[in-house]
Amino acid sequence: MTYFPRWVFEDAVKKYNGDFHAKNLNSYSHCLHLMFGQMAGCKSLKDISLVLKSIKKSVYHLGIPVAVDPSSLSKANETRDYRIFEELGMWLIRKVRPMYAKEDIPDVYLPGWEIFAIDSTTIPCSVKLAEWALGKYSKGGVNMHTVLDLRGSIPDTIYVSNSRWHDSNFLDVYEPYKWAVYAMDKAYLDLEALYRMHVNQTYFVTRAKNPMKYEIVSSNFNFNPNTGVHGDHIMRLTGYNPERITRKTCVS
Repeated sequence: MTYFPRWVFEDAVKKYNGDFHAKNLNSYSHCLHLMFGQMAGCKSLKDISLVLKSIKKSVYHLGIPVAVDPSSLSKANETRDYRIFEELGMWLIRKVRPMYAKEDIPDVYLPGWEIFAIDSTTIPCSVKLAEWALGKYSKGGVNMHTVLDLRGSIPDTIYVSNSRWHDSNFLDVYEPYKWAVYAMDKAYLDLEALYRMHVNQTYFVTRAKNPMKYEIVSSNFNFNPNTGVHGDHIMRLTGYNPERITRKTCVS
């Protein structure tokens, strides 16, 4: 915790009154519990509590005054303002990203370019405990859409939605950077959204869906098939606002 910006965290606690009526679990201790659970690979609040209580003699040296029960952690997660941790996370991201701005990406030679990956993951939830998180097939869950800066693997944007929300809808609420490259899978293939990225002078790399309508304008046969590339074509989309784009057929 040597590099933990305690003053930033305490400012956020005062701003959002995070320690109001706090007894045995203040905001700082709460944050340490959650950070320990993340680094130790704990899968539940019960895991965090059990592991910390099993190392009672070392807990104090970790900076945690006392290990609390899962019910206390659950209550703190429910009542404490999330913006305290959000402001801490955003400050850390702004601090760390410039440190990795020139870091090389394996097999990619684009010095000076910002390169991002967009993907989502589904976090399962109990329908009984979180009725608002009703997802597909009567199961509970939320989708976490993440824009990851590949130089340093640092998250740039995280957006949480219900699990019924299709991945491509994320492109309607996200504002991409100019002169940046975004890699995404075919779940994000929304031609209207991708055209907006094109108009914004943003580059994207994605996989094509089988029903996608296009016509090949020209082909380039000067490529090495040993790299996994099967074809290199300039094509024109015949769907929403047709534009010429480059298509490379590769082995995935």
